[in-house]
Amino acid sequence: MNIRIRFSSMLINTPLVQDMPLLLSFISKYIQHLEGIETLDGWTMVICINYTSIKNHGSFLWIFKRSKTYKNDKEKEFTIHLPLPSSRDKDWGIGWKQITPQLPFNDERFHKIDIDLDAYNSLYDYVNDLIIKGVRELFARGVTFEGVKIKMKKDETIHRLNR
Repeated sequence: MNIRIRFSSMLINTPLVQDMPLLLSFISKYIQHLEGIETLDGWTMVICINYTSIKNHGSFLWIFKRSKTYKNDKEKEFTIHLPLPSSRDKDWGIGWKQITPQLPFNDERFHKIDIDLDAYNSLYDYVNDLIIKGVRELFARGVTFEGVKIKMKKDETIHRLNR
């Protein structure tokens, strides 16, 4: 299985602080411990990270319950909305003028994970840690590829991997 991470933003001039080598390395190691992954040779998993703001969507990591499948391209796309704090929330947050008005999310369409802003000292740490948390949550709940349920195995390796 191949992996791609795609970034988009609902903000103006979003800083690019994600660490692609770190994220791809983590996800590559992580998916080796998924049940059913061996049946998906030739498929590409696309993880879409969409930056939004805490002002508009609260201190939650939003994982979209549905996914898009492109059968001809053998791609499956999952979306995680990551709200960035403003400089009013944290001194390392984004500028207030970068935030654009947005419609609220429908809670029924998302899994929500609380975010503790005080646990982070920089936008870099915040973004990269929350992307990893979002991926863990996605596979802890399980996803379906072409009728095959992909979910994290319950063994000691995973407990060490999750730390």
